[in-house]
Amino acid sequence: ETTDHIILSLALGYESYYAPFFVKFLTKSMQSRKPLSSLFFRDAAMTKPVPVSDPPYNRYVQCFEACRRAPSSYNAQPVRVVVHVADQGNDRENASSIVDRVDFYMHGPSRYY
Repeated sequence: ETTDHIILSLALGYESYYAPFFVKFLTKSMQSRKPLSSLFFRDAAMTKPVPVSDPPYNRYVQCFEACRRAPSSYNAQPVRVVVHVADQGNDRENASSIVDRVDFYMHGPSRYY
């Protein structure tokens, strides 16, 4: 006869009012993230932010958010992204744009490399 066991670990309680200063500081700094407009750009000079609500960029909002929330060393978010768009069609009224290429760049020095 086989007997299955279910093991459960459950923590109940409340957050302590006492926390060392450095723990509060690290927790606060880890929760702040840069806005999409300072991470994603339309040009290689990184001067024009990507309008994420406009086509064709609006198809990739979830990808942009995932990249923005991805872990980074000390939450510095050192990576910048340039999204290249290719125009399809010669008629300006019917022209549709597609994302042709996405380039990732290191912005500033790394603390590790």
